[in-house]
Amino acid sequence: MNVQLTMEEQQFLQEVLAELEELRVGSKERAIVKEQLLEHFQEAHEHGDDSIYRLGDPSTFVQDFLEINGINIQSNTKQTKPKSVRLTVIGFLTFVATYIISQLCFSLFLTDSFSQERDPTLQYNLFYNISSNTWWNGLLILISITISVILTILAIYYTRKSLHK
Repeated sequence: MNVQLTMEEQQFLQEVLAELEELRVGSKERAIVKEQLLEHFQEAHEHGDDSIYRLGDPSTFVQDFLEINGINIQSNTKQTKPKSVRLTVIGFLTFVATYIISQLCFSLFLTDSFSQERDPTLQYNLFYNISSNTWWNGLLILISITISVILTILAIYYTRKSLHK
C-alpha cells in the first residue's frame, strides 16, 4: 500500500506500534493494525477528512483494538510471574535433592566414610568432604553437580511443557 502520510499520521502510527510492541502483542496483530491504519489514512485522504481526530490518542486506540480483538494483556502478565516462580522453586528443589542423594550414594558405595575402618581424622561432611583424598572429593562433587544440573534442566523442561498444555 503506497500511502503518503503526514508527519502527524506517521507519529501516530509509530506510537501505536511501539505501544503494541511494549504490551507484547504478536507481530501478526501489529501488522494487521498497521494495515488498518494505513487504509484508514488513505480513505481519510480521499474524502478530505481529519484522520487523527477520528482515531483519538494512540493509547485509547490500542486499548480499543485489544478489546475488540479479545486480547487480554493483564491476564497474560499475571500468569507469567507465578509460572516463573514455580519453575524456579522446582528447579532449586530438584537441584538440592539430586545433589544430596548423589553425594549420599557416592559416600555409601564409593568411599569408606561409613565403614568401620575409616580414617578417624576425616572430618566427614555430606556436601563437600566425603573422602580423605582431595582429588576424589573434587571428582565426586563435580559428578554430583553435573548430575544435578542435568536433572534440574530436565525437570524444568518437562514442568514447562506440562504447564503449556
